[in-house]
Amino acid sequence: MKIKEFNKLPKAEQRVLIAKGALKQLKTDVYNTSHTFLHIELAKEPEENESLQEYLEPSNIEECNVCALGALMVSSVRKKNNLFYSQYYMSVKPHNQHDGYGSVLTKVFSLKQIILIENAYEMGTGAYNTSPNIGYGLLGCYKKDDRILQKAIAFGKAYEDDTERMEAILKNIIKNKGSFKP
Repeated sequence: MKIKEFNKLPKAEQRVLIAKGALKQLKTDVYNTSHTFLHIELAKEPEENESLQEYLEPSNIEECNVCALGALMVSSVRKKNNLFYSQYYMSVKPHNQHDGYGSVLTKVFSLKQIILIENAYEMGTGAYNTSPNIGYGLLGCYKKDDRILQKAIAFGKAYEDDTERMEAILKNIIKNKGSFKP
């Protein structure tokens, strides 16, 4: 599917296709699950002002370690062509890791969905966690004891293995027509 066709789809359909793309890369061992937002080693790197899309083809990826949000971000860039190398570089600098979401994931996923996905994968830890003293906290979207947030954490804890947990999250997004519903 061409980028223009993809961008014309409703956001829910875009989210399903992004999740399907991430699931495919996970199953073919292009993506390695980790608790790092995103670390990619490319065989050939683009110039700062070039789009990352063509460089994120599996044949050019030497190593790709991702959490659930990182997997969705890479899949989104592969589908939407919406991130330049300089933006990617800034988004994965230490203490700046999740700034790339503003330019990629929040164009397709709501912040509430991003927080639920993060808490499911990281089982209550990670950048958008339940502690106001670590990471970004819940950014005012949820309270620590919100039932849906606790369901997301419980969803994640049902899968001890990181890869199985990420696969379950992606399949949940696909099954629920573009929304993560723990």
